[in-house]
Formats: sequence, C-alpha cells, structure tokens
Amino acid sequence: MYRSYGGSCSVDVDQGPPCSRQVNASLHHRTPPANMVGDFGGGAMMLAFGMVSALLDVQRGGKGTVIDAAMTDGSALLMSMIYAFHGQGWWQDDRGVNMLDTGAHFYDVYKTADEKFVSIGVIEPQFYAQLLHLCGLSDDPDMQIQNDQRQWDAMRDKLARLIETKTRAEWDEIMIGHDACYTSVLSLAEAPSHPHNTARDTFVTAGNMLQPAPAPRYSTHKTTPPRMPDGQTDTRTILANLGYDTDRIATNLNAGGIA
Repeated sequence: MYRSYGGSCSVDVDQGPPCSRQVNASLHHRTPPANMVGDFGGGAMMLAFGMVSALLDVQRGGKGTVIDAAMTDGSALLMSMIYAFHGQGWWQDDRGVNMLDTGAHFYDVYKTADEKFVSIGVIEPQFYAQLLHLCGLSDDPDMQIQNDQRQWDAMRDKLARLIETKTRAEWDEIMIGHDACYTSVLSLAEAPSHPHNTARDTFVTAGNMLQPAPAPRYSTHKTTPPRMPDGQTDTRTILANLGYDTDRIATNLNAGGIA
C-alpha cells in the first residue's frame, strides 16, 4: 500500500481552496487557524481515513492500492454541505451574510464587558425562544421574527449591546443549564479546566506538557499518550541509527554543534 499526500502548493493557482476563505467570515471575530482545514481536516484526516479504508480492503481480499490524498480535494469535500446550500440558493458568496458564517444574529460570537467572548448558535425556534427569555427580550417586537434576514444586522446590534453589558462569567451564570445553545469562548489556557474536558480527561500531561488526549477512544483497550522527546536522548538515538559513533556524537553535543 502506498500513500501520496499533497497540498495546494503543488497546484499552480493564485488562491487556496474555497473553504480556506470561508473560515474567516467576520474578521473582527476570533477564528480558528486556517491550517485546521487544509493540513489537518482536509489533509491528514483524509489521508488517515484512506489508509484505514485501504487496510480493511486488503483484509477482505483486496490487493492493495495507492491512496492519493490532496489537501485541496479534502478541503473541498469539507465544503460539501455549503456547496449544496449554494446550489439551492441558500448560500451567498459574500462573507458574513449567511446563517452559519456569522450572518445571523443567532449564530455568532459576541464580546462581553470584560473583553472576553461568548458564542450563540440557536437555530431551532424553541432554543431561540429560550435565548430571548434569558436575555429579557421575549417581549421585544424587534427580535421576534428570527429568520427575517433583512433584520439580522439590527437584531445583532441589539443583542451585541446587551451582551456587552455583562461579563462572561455573569452570562455563564445566566445561560448555563438552559437550552439556549450558549457557550463561553475559552482560551487555550482555560479549555483544559472546563468541566466537560475534565470529566472526559480530554487533556493529558505528556513530557511535562499539557496536550489533548489521543482520540477517538476504544472500548477494548486504553490509548496511552505518546512519549514526548526528552532532550538529547532522541538526538543520540537518531545519530546512532545514521551510523555516527558514540564519541563523535558526544563531541558534537559538547561543542554545541548539535542540540
């Protein structure tokens, strides 16, 4: 079995795949790193899935295959739902005007009084009604027609002004425990301590460094965290495997020629 892994750098084009632009819908909001789409989601995950599928095929009598995994292909595949929406006239090319790309006031990220952020994603009407209730907007006539796109900007402005009157912790106190599709936007330092993550041991310590735990998990055996490199030990091992003798390795390490 052979695998081929390529990205957009191998294609002579001026712009990246369409989804690389879709992530950054509203530039004033915090957005995930773009390589989550290309390198990881559209690239490595697709390659890993292809390898597992090919191994299963071999176990069933297949002769093996070459897996051609390109980041451009995988990134485009991740956009399948959006392209389906676009084909039916439900999605516009402009950024920040669609329901799922911060165009809707009920599917967006908002800044709080303490310069932190909260996210809201209340698509279903019963959850939207709960959000209005918790925000004290149930009787506000301007907020009632949830899917009137002509009013989304005005409704967002009203919701943004309201949310900015309280701190993130204060909104947590109001929202958590209710079906309002609300959550705090946590920093990298805060996320490991979130109750959901601690309950599932989502983060582990590997080599004195906090890291996400291996995923997915299996009922038949426990997945252990990978061993982190411990300084010069790995350097010595690699150089020895390349044919360098012990004295030469020690000399170079002591001289600072290698780290």
